[in-house]
Amino acid sequence: NAVASAGTKSLYISNDQGASNAYTNTAVWVHAYKDFELTTGINDVSISFDWRALAESCCDYIRVWLVPTTFKPTPGSEITAATGRVDLFGNLNNDASFKRAQKIQSTTAYTAAGSFRLVFEWRNDGSVGTMPAGAIDNIEIKRVTCYEPLTMVLSNVTEKGVTVTLTPDPKNTGTVTYQYEVRTFGAPGSGTVGRVATGTSSTPVFNITGLP
Repeated sequence: NAVASAGTKSLYISNDQGASNAYTNTAVWVHAYKDFELTTGINDVSISFDWRALAESCCDYIRVWLVPTTFKPTPGSEITAATGRVDLFGNLNNDASFKRAQKIQSTTAYTAAGSFRLVFEWRNDGSVGTMPAGAIDNIEIKRVTCYEPLTMVLSNVTEKGVTVTLTPDPKNTGTVTYQYEVRTFGAPGSGTVGRVATGTSSTPVFNITGLP
């Protein structure tokens, strides 16, 4: 409970038995993992979590792996790319504040086994480093039933409106409703402050009008 993005607890690196989210400049690899079962019909999952790690830009980082449940990380050893091992986000570091990472990932390579393993890996070398160390919070894995548009193009841009043209993902089936939000600042869904327009469209081409 030394740090959290929300609530009071998280998964984090510590060099003092959990009292602080700090690390020592000694070369280490640390892993935390959990297995997930795949039920019939799940071909893609959305994997998201909050993370922070300032660390050292070249050599200290968090990596997140999707691997078969038959693969067990070796304490003190780096995970390397191989068949069935997917590095989902690359090196996560250079940010002392929590931010959200999210990715839609195919799970068809693990369908036959009926499960996959999600691994959070922390690596730091023996040179310089800046606190805080790696921390993970609010892990969420969801079955994907509605896919984001592949592309978005804005046209007919005026001071009061714009035409939005989306390229739908062919993996979507049935009726799709697109949600949009226009803001002067702030993250999507962060409230009315900074929001100037919001709405939905049942078609991939639509106009947003009445902008201030």
